[in-house]
Amino acid sequence: MVTSSVGGPTYRIGKFLEELLNPVSEEYCKGELIRDTPDFLLKAKLMNDSSEFNGLDLNLVAMDVVALYPSIKIDLALEAVEIALTKVTQFSQLQIGAIIQLLSYTLHNSVVCFRGQWYKSVEGAPTGN
Repeated sequence: MVTSSVGGPTYRIGKFLEELLNPVSEEYCKGELIRDTPDFLLKAKLMNDSSEFNGLDLNLVAMDVVALYPSIKIDLALEAVEIALTKVTQFSQLQIGAIIQLLSYTLHNSVVCFRGQWYKSVEGAPTGN
């Protein structure tokens, strides 16, 4: 989870958490994580070239979600991160609690600068970098 706070008060905490949590999300979502459009295209090509799907009539369907990240409730995101940390790391409950507190603080206090004016996210999980 990356927050839109470049230059803001939570930016350095966000970068720390990004470095810490990226490997956790990759391990927890192994085989299901799509990072970006090029990653999706590569995986789609590999599936298309795979003999596993030869002879099957498959259709690719794409959907877009309006305001995806503002729709993600922060409490739900924190719960999901806590579950992932518990399942795929050797962190103690005390360490996981500290990480969740830092993440909660960052998500609830993330700001973005637009045309010289700072704005705080008021709903859902902020994102970007």
